[in-house]
Amino acid sequence: MAAINRLPPSLLITITKFIKPIQLVKMSFVCSAWYTTLVNAPTVWTDIDGSSFPGVQKRTKMVTEFLRRSQEAPVDLKLSITQARDPGIQAIVFNQLESVRRLHLVNATTDLTLGRDWMRIMQRPTRSLELLELASTCLSSSASGKRIGLPLDVFNGEAPRLRTLGLHLSVFHFNMRTRYSAFQGLENLDLGYLPARIGAFTPAMLSVLLRNYPRLLHISIRAASWYNGTSPIDPVCCNLQRLELDFYSHSTESSTSKANAVRVMSAVVQAPRLQHGIIEALAFGTYARSCAQLRHQDGREWLFYDTSSAEFPLPPRHRAECFGLGTGRLRFPHSQTSSPSRYMCSHGPATTNCIGRQASSSFRITLLWSLR
Repeated sequence: MAAINRLPPSLLITITKFIKPIQLVKMSFVCSAWYTTLVNAPTVWTDIDGSSFPGVQKRTKMVTEFLRRSQEAPVDLKLSITQARDPGIQAIVFNQLESVRRLHLVNATTDLTLGRDWMRIMQRPTRSLELLELASTCLSSSASGKRIGLPLDVFNGEAPRLRTLGLHLSVFHFNMRTRYSAFQGLENLDLGYLPARIGAFTPAMLSVLLRNYPRLLHISIRAASWYNGTSPIDPVCCNLQRLELDFYSHSTESSTSKANAVRVMSAVVQAPRLQHGIIEALAFGTYARSCAQLRHQDGREWLFYDTSSAEFPLPPRHRAECFGLGTGRLRFPHSQTSSPSRYMCSHGPATTNCIGRQASSSFRITLLWSLR
């Protein structure tokens, strides 16, 4: 024990970087010297993942204790729905919101009551927040469900370091026509599923979004339907590098509406800095005629590739086809592959296989459909 007491505090704090949070608490009770060192080192307690603590009651207690010990140090906070409902945790986050660097509410914003509770918390300004994820992994908050509109004064209009906002399957609704003062520094935006009541997605809506938030580099949107995409994107205000559009309401849409999803990207490719674009759709049936109209539209030829090769482990019902401009980064979201891979797409007829040797990291635009 005497040898442990003589361990330099700086070395002890370094050791804490390599252990799990639950072990960190046990370390603080080894001896009084360690307890004093760790309790008086707020940065040791800043990585808080509620799911890493065993037991529902213990999780809430541990999250509360970590928040208390972190004091005013920048915190990375990830809460489940149980912890997000706890009034004690809500009170601490409300008082320490200025020190939260990353806030993840996973499955914690799928009901209106809880959403309103956290909306009250997010009325305070935050000068440290860099990432806000209000997401869910379930479908209880669907595109047709009720939503809470993000107020204009979210974070009291002050979140100067906020760069990433994710609202996937959340009850919170981001109005694309509204200019939120707190989101002016956004670079990455995942809007999740757009409510069907707002109407179809159009390039005009995207242009408004880009004008309101000129620093955006990456946008991900899932919309119920798509309208004609002939309107160009204003290149002056557009720094967009990556765009992902997901067409999910496939069973009730007409072939014309489906074809318009293709035209959306044909307008988007005019964005001068765009490096990667994806359109995903389920059961994309009759589209060949509309896709053929894209050829030579912007001076470049859109080549069609069939990627349902036996060389790639895709089940027949997960057949994937894409448009591309030469080298592309192909994603197969419904395949058995856990992570995206890069492939070289050889130029050729409409039935040319796109499965081949791996390509370099340089790529242009890829349009992807996943067919069931």
